[in-house]
Amino acid sequence: MNYKKSLKPFFKKRHLIEITSIILLLILASAFKITSEHLNNMNSNKNFIATLSLNFDNVNRFFEGEVLEDMTMLDALNMATTVGKIKFNYILNDQNLTLIMEINDHKNETGDRKFLFFINDKKIDSEDLNKVLVKAGDSMVITYE
Repeated sequence: MNYKKSLKPFFKKRHLIEITSIILLLILASAFKITSEHLNNMNSNKNFIATLSLNFDNVNRFFEGEVLEDMTMLDALNMATTVGKIKFNYILNDQNLTLIMEINDHKNETGDRKFLFFINDKKIDSEDLNKVLVKAGDSMVITYE
C-alpha cells in the first residue's frame, strides 16, 4: 500500500509537464545541432570555389564553380562554356598541347588579336591549359587582345 501512495505524487501534472519539457528541449537541441552541422558543411564548400571571367569586346561573363580533384584550367573553361552556352573550339595536338581555335565567334590569332589566359594574375601559355591545375580560391581570367 505504501508503494502505491509514493507513486501518486510522481505522476501529477507538474511532473508530467517537466518531463515533456525536457524531452522537447532535447529534440530541439538535436535539431539545432543537425542544422548547424549542415550550415558548417555549406560554408566549408565555399572553400572549394574558383572563378572564371571571360572579358572580350562584347562578351563579359563571370562563372563560379566548385573545384574538382585534378581539375585543369581547360576543364574549368569547358564547364563554363557549356553552362554559359558559349561556343568553344580547341584542339589537343600530338604533343598534348592545347590549341584554342575559337571562343564565342572570336577567332584566336586573327590579325594582331589573340586570347590571353591568366590564373591569379599570372599569365598562362594557352598551350598549357590542359596542364595547369586549378585550386580552390583561384581566379581565372581570359581576355581577347
